[in-house]
Amino acid sequence: MRAYRVSKESNYTMQEKIDVIDGYNTGELLYVIREFEDSPGKFDPGIIKRVSKRLREKGIIFLY
Repeated sequence: MRAYRVSKESNYTMQEKIDVIDGYNTGELLYVIREFEDSPGKFDPGIIKRVSKRLREKGIIFLY
């Protein structure tokens, strides 16, 4: 459900997805990354960049 909310499949707007990502903890962000690795076509590049930015803010570097 965490990854679905920010995927292309959800009905959320881009801003709503960003707001959801901003509220995610580290484990939830990493879960989204795992889902992205399995199905990259399900996520907008802007969403993955935002997840990456949030992880950097938490001291975790993600390169894609």
